[in-house]
Amino acid sequence: HGADVVSLLQDVQQQRADDPVASQALALAARAAGDLPLAIAAFERAISRRPAKSDLRTIYSDLARLHQQSSHPERALEVWQQLESAFPRDLAIQEDVAARLQDDGQLQPALERWQRLSSETTNPERRTRYQLSVADIQLRLGQAEEALQTLETELSRIRPGSWLDQLIRTKVESALLSSGGRSAVIGYYREQLSDSPDDTGACRRLAELLAGEGQFDEAAELYRKAIDHQPSSVALRTAYVNLLSSQGKLSEAVAAGRQLILLDDAGTDELELAGRLLLRDTSLEPATREQQASEVWMKICNDSQDAAKFGYTARLHRRFGLAERAVELYQSTIELDPQNSVWREELGQTLYELGRRDEALQAWSRIAAGARRSTETLSLLSETLEKAGESAAALAAMQEACEQEPTISDRIRLARLLRRGGRT
Repeated sequence: HGADVVSLLQDVQQQRADDPVASQALALAARAAGDLPLAIAAFERAISRRPAKSDLRTIYSDLARLHQQSSHPERALEVWQQLESAFPRDLAIQEDVAARLQDDGQLQPALERWQRLSSETTNPERRTRYQLSVADIQLRLGQAEEALQTLETELSRIRPGSWLDQLIRTKVESALLSSGGRSAVIGYYREQLSDSPDDTGACRRLAELLAGEGQFDEAAELYRKAIDHQPSSVALRTAYVNLLSSQGKLSEAVAAGRQLILLDDAGTDELELAGRLLLRDTSLEPATREQQASEVWMKICNDSQDAAKFGYTARLHRRFGLAERAVELYQSTIELDPQNSVWREELGQTLYELGRRDEALQAWSRIAAGARRSTETLSLLSETLEKAGESAAALAAMQEACEQEPTISDRIRLARLLRRGGRT
């Protein structure tokens, strides 16, 4: 069928000698049929027939890609140059051509274009984006020193600690690693701090690298220095706490954790971390550290009526051995979200673990109580009871589920429970 379409469009092209659309349609059909020489010739004919500007860009792009696909990169470059000449003031086309050449491995022409775009733009964000492309190509060309210089120039323009700052530092490290290994990266950051002692980004990164090399004391000192310059940084304080904790300096980690959770931007992860540290603080009586950890974790809820936050906090208490408090939190969660069976299931599990079997069974029974009683909830209740080893109750719940609107899976499950109980 593809050959028939191509043949038909060849006839149309001959009949409509001045129509670029006919040639473009033939080119697309020939490309789809795998006849690249015919497709190239048809695209070239479409260009010669002076298509509309809105079509010309697409035709040039398709033709250039076909030349690249046909292993003729020099011809592809010529077509890209023709496209640029046809739209000399179109920034989007200039960027697209540079990116296409870079993707196709034509690195030198791509480099020249990114450098030109960077030198001509007055937009700081665009300049940074262009320069990052320049550095990427320089690295691929083996020009590590040039890439490093390009990145350092941009780094001096970027706000320290921003995501862009982190991205550029990562690229700087790639350039250094390719030329001198990990020691070169460490040496670079030492030199950066020597020139700019207040560079908290360099300070933090050097601390991370030194910790990775086992130089923990110097890493801790660098974190303290960075925190002095940027005391409201959650990321810096969290990294410092984790370093102290990993080295067994628990009292220092607890103190740093207490400072961490005072920050306005401290979130769930930081509150969880501080609470876990308090539970390990043997300088406190067990009841005191449990109470303090619980108070920290309750800040996650922050006087909200968010069931998800209460449920998360309940799970924290349960996971770290504060089961009695977890029971209270699960009950609060159920009040906020009574239709969610998960909370009743976990409340029952917590009560069961505490040896409060009757209360656990009562909590589980409410999964399928009242208006919530259905095949689905009874099946969930049966599964929950079976996991707890309550076989008789699990069977009874499953039998009732299958009296309503059971699925095949429900019937199979009931049969399995009956066999396990010695019944058929």
